[in-house]
Amino acid sequence: MIQKIFQMNMRKTNMEIKAPKNEHKLLENTRDFLRYRMVTGDMKFICSELDICRATHSTSCVRSMALVGPSGVGKSHCIKKYKNSNPDYVDDNQKVIPVLIASLAQKSTTKELMIKLLSSLTGCGNITGTESHIRARLISRLKASRTEIVFIDEAQHLVRETSDIAAQHAADAIKSLIDEVRLPIVLVGIESLKSLIYGKAKFEAEKQMIRRYRKLHVLTPYESKSEQWVKIMTNYQRKLNVDADADLISDNMLKRMHVATDGLFGNIKPLFFEALRLAGADNKITQDILAKAYEVFQPKNPLAINPFLATKSELEVAITLKLEILNKKGAA
Repeated sequence: MIQKIFQMNMRKTNMEIKAPKNEHKLLENTRDFLRYRMVTGDMKFICSELDICRATHSTSCVRSMALVGPSGVGKSHCIKKYKNSNPDYVDDNQKVIPVLIASLAQKSTTKELMIKLLSSLTGCGNITGTESHIRARLISRLKASRTEIVFIDEAQHLVRETSDIAAQHAADAIKSLIDEVRLPIVLVGIESLKSLIYGKAKFEAEKQMIRRYRKLHVLTPYESKSEQWVKIMTNYQRKLNVDADADLISDNMLKRMHVATDGLFGNIKPLFFEALRLAGADNKITQDILAKAYEVFQPKNPLAINPFLATKSELEVAITLKLEILNKKGAA
């Protein structure tokens, strides 16, 4: 009798701990869209340049490079694609990590850089010791893992609000890693990372980093009438159920999409995600749906208009205003 009561209580308990239903579960077509990874002509070219750098590892003429551009232009997307194309593997019971990516947090010191690289390499979350000790462990692990190329993403944080001496110390640390391990290191970040290569005021005469970073690739937002922008919109149109009034490759929508996303690769998918979510089971994206999605995507609208509701004349004014803002930033 006691056993029967126990079994009944167990069944009752199992019923009570049933996982709650997720009311916000994504539709399969939305999940399929989010898995989609686009490859542009720029990315193919960058990956080809990265292959050349990687081929110089363990030689007497290691070639590194820098990848510079505004946030959202596709830098991180590009290096993640390269990592996915060159995954880790096991050889003779040893894990081989041919491509290593370490992304820095805001305002990082040289020691924090070493810790991040070692953590990304080993998976260890708690790394302690002096900077020289951590550096020695890092060099040993890089050699054991047969790493062929290293990416330092958000590298501008090494020179953000730091003194000239601290910035030079970071540059010296990167140079020594390149020389000692004979390993190309790719710096990835926004415009300000250039001071890591060219040196801050006190150390501008230093040329060692410039010699190692002769290749500096600058990624910029696409122009609305460029061939690449048309190709990107064409690819997305093939992936989405787009209504005739929202034809992404029409002159009208090419311009509206460009204003809405600033021509930045990283802004396109989040906007379409909101559109798919709002479209629901119907799955059809209209211009009205895109207008609503923009309000969610840009809750603090930097424009005075919604690009998908604006008249053509209002759109032209918005484009002119954006160009003026960009020109002022460039002159600053």
